[in-house]
Amino acid sequence: MPVHIFSGTSLFTDVADHTKAIPQKFVRAAHAKADVLLAVAAQIFQQIATFVTGVMIARAIGVEQYGISNLVRNTFTMISIVAPLGLEIWLLRFYGVQRAQGREIQETLGFMRVVCLVINIGLLVCIFLPYDYVVSHFVYKYPDFMVLLGLSLLVVPAAADLSILGSVYKSESRFGLYSLLTIGVQSLVRLLLVVTVLQLSPTVLTVILINIAQLGLSYVGTLVHFGLRLRAKIPTPPAIEDVARGAGRAFEVLSVSVWFAGSTLVYGALRLVDVLLLGAFSTAKAVGEYSALSAIAQLVQLYPLAASQSIGPQVATAHERGDMEGLRAIYRRYARQASLVAGFVFGGVAYFGSHLDLLFGKSFAFQPAVAGLIAFGHLLSAIFAPLGFCLSMTGRHRLEFGILLGGIVVLVASCCLLIPIYDQAGCAVSVALAFAAVNVARSGLVFRIFGFFPATWRDALPPLAALPLAAGADFLVRPLGERTLVTTGLACALYAVFYLPLLIWPKPLQREPS
Repeated sequence: MPVHIFSGTSLFTDVADHTKAIPQKFVRAAHAKADVLLAVAAQIFQQIATFVTGVMIARAIGVEQYGISNLVRNTFTMISIVAPLGLEIWLLRFYGVQRAQGREIQETLGFMRVVCLVINIGLLVCIFLPYDYVVSHFVYKYPDFMVLLGLSLLVVPAAADLSILGSVYKSESRFGLYSLLTIGVQSLVRLLLVVTVLQLSPTVLTVILINIAQLGLSYVGTLVHFGLRLRAKIPTPPAIEDVARGAGRAFEVLSVSVWFAGSTLVYGALRLVDVLLLGAFSTAKAVGEYSALSAIAQLVQLYPLAASQSIGPQVATAHERGDMEGLRAIYRRYARQASLVAGFVFGGVAYFGSHLDLLFGKSFAFQPAVAGLIAFGHLLSAIFAPLGFCLSMTGRHRLEFGILLGGIVVLVASCCLLIPIYDQAGCAVSVALAFAAVNVARSGLVFRIFGFFPATWRDALPPLAALPLAAGADFLVRPLGERTLVTTGLACALYAVFYLPLLIWPKPLQREPS
């Protein structure tokens, strides 16, 4: 505020400035709320579109081609996680710390985008495409797999740059808009193309081309918006004349950012490696059936994942204040809510998962044991995964990284041992073991460091009650006739009615044990 000599005029000026500041605060708060709502709406639309298009793709191309498409997708996703080189996280932190130094931010953002593009082109030529050749000839020996994966890998540089641009949108409090431009646009394009193009040409190649199209259109749209709206704030830097200085700066940044990339890769691998290893040891049909079940089982984590988004800042604040009781209350409250909601979805997926052939098509056949084991692994993750914040948000991120790395070792080792013997069931057991190992380690460290367990024995009651309730609903509907989509839907609805009292009257489950 400008300095004035104290007078009647200056007094009115000060009051006017304060009056202007108050609406600005409300405007910023309204924008922040709208941004959050936009992000949530985009995520919900993505979940709906993913479910609908997944079922349509499976029915159109059959179980084996569906399995091949998932192998390509998971491989592409793993590489896309590494492709930004951790710069999307590094720039987010750098932007927050250095925001006052506008010129440095402008130069760093633009320069590192160029560096990332150059490195990704080099990786594509020297590593990614040779990797495609090796796995296509020695691991995934399916017709045209090399072409399918090669086409997908060509857009990895675009996916990396899209992730880096996300750091700008997040730092400018435009995450909702970024969600709309990325997952919103991609989901809409995917839905439209699956409904139209895939029905005319139901092949795995069409699915891969749809994946490429949705990413490409989203990237172009984001670039256009960035150029029109945000580039004025974050313009492209001038050329760096001193090559040695530029290389030194790039090396300095990448030496830090690659650790972020490693952490992100390890976390993502826990949800992707199982399908890739199943494809290496089993058939495309097994991969297709397992991937379909896994996609449905991830719904167990849908509500808990959304509810846990605010836990990180809460944990950081409580730890900063030394409020251990508040920290304990955060996790106990979350565990109660997560067990109630995730327990309901767990019961539905675990019991009715073997009926999903009615939805995905006759070429699919689902095993009850596999459905139950996959759902159980996701249930463990839904309830205990936010414990990672208790470590990463309190300066113990290396412990969290070590735990996740240990989980990957358990997952890979158990998959290599069990899949050749038990096929899909062995893969599902491996996922459950990995999630259990990670969350037991987290719980033990949290107890040793902070002195509390995140859950009580009462939190196990909703998932335990879910299976008998689902079985009871199915038993009552069975006399109506053979298993059809209608009778299965009726059984699911009856199961929801049986479970409803736990959701609307959970007070006995909320009392703390003495």
